[in-house]
Amino acid sequence: MRRRKEISFKSAAILCAVSVILPCSAVAIYQMWDYIKIVVLIVLGVLVLLGLILATAFVLRYAFRAESPSPRANGARSETEPLPKVTTVGLSEQLPTSVKYEQVRDAIPVGHGLLGVSANGVETCELKQFMTTLISGGSNSGKSNTVSLKIDEMVREGRDIQLLVIDWHARKEDSLYNRIRCYESRFLRPVAIEEEETLDALKWFYAEFKRRLQMGNAGDNDILLVVDEIPSMMDAEDEEIPKMLKLVARKCGREARGFGMYGFFILQQMIGFAWLRNVVHTVLAHKSGRMNEAMVACNEHPDIARDMENWPKGRVCVYGQNFEGVKVLQVPLFKPSGAEGNLSADTQKTATPF
Repeated sequence: MRRRKEISFKSAAILCAVSVILPCSAVAIYQMWDYIKIVVLIVLGVLVLLGLILATAFVLRYAFRAESPSPRANGARSETEPLPKVTTVGLSEQLPTSVKYEQVRDAIPVGHGLLGVSANGVETCELKQFMTTLISGGSNSGKSNTVSLKIDEMVREGRDIQLLVIDWHARKEDSLYNRIRCYESRFLRPVAIEEEETLDALKWFYAEFKRRLQMGNAGDNDILLVVDEIPSMMDAEDEEIPKMLKLVARKCGREARGFGMYGFFILQQMIGFAWLRNVVHTVLAHKSGRMNEAMVACNEHPDIARDMENWPKGRVCVYGQNFEGVKVLQVPLFKPSGAEGNLSADTQKTATPF
């Protein structure tokens, strides 16, 4: 009975307090209502303004990303970061559609390699910038022509270069191997066609690199690894092949070049190969059929990607670690002749050290 009285007393006290506070609060709110409305309106106005600012920033950010090149940070790049892209040089309507190598060969300075032909004429760079290169493009876009031309330029410079060739489609009539087999006297071993041969070639290259590294010199000759059909190799049944290929590619782009060992890496598709694009010195991207492939191939430059659909055979966009921007050029048609391409004893140039 005593406990019930205590509860009743507490309830009565609470009820009395509420009966006093609520009317007082109502009177205070009534008296200050005009001020409260002003505060509420100010808060709502600030929230609306912040929403507009955030929405504008979001739209501008993605519009800039779609239309403008991304800057390259100094130092190492991530796997997905694009290579540098700036002003485009030479769009399709300004370039010749057909050029023969013989027409421009004499305009290439000693120690330089041909980038291609622009509206301004012949464009070259130091030959060493081609020594580790990614060459991409769809079927019949001119990749084999570009590879054979670059090999011929190295030979013409008088370099004692030997080739290690991997081409899983070597038996096809239009294979890369058949395009460069005139240099077969420079092959270190027969072209690798099967998985076992491929793995042996990659392991040999890596072992030779380690040997030269331990010796501390570049050896008596340069070695150029030429690898075609890379996407197929990444899907090989032998899981050691893609691992070894990645290891060798990274060595070619970073350490092996200091010991006279380089690589040409050829593929049709660029999507999924950011790791390879980021270790080479130069990218030569030929025509790609699909827009998403073209965007990756041209380093996410939308004008070039749209233009790429109409490119003739041999048209390339060129960019890389030692280039100021992206160039669109026409690679001349090159036809190897004889046992050493277009090389003859009286046309050899003095070798220029890398």
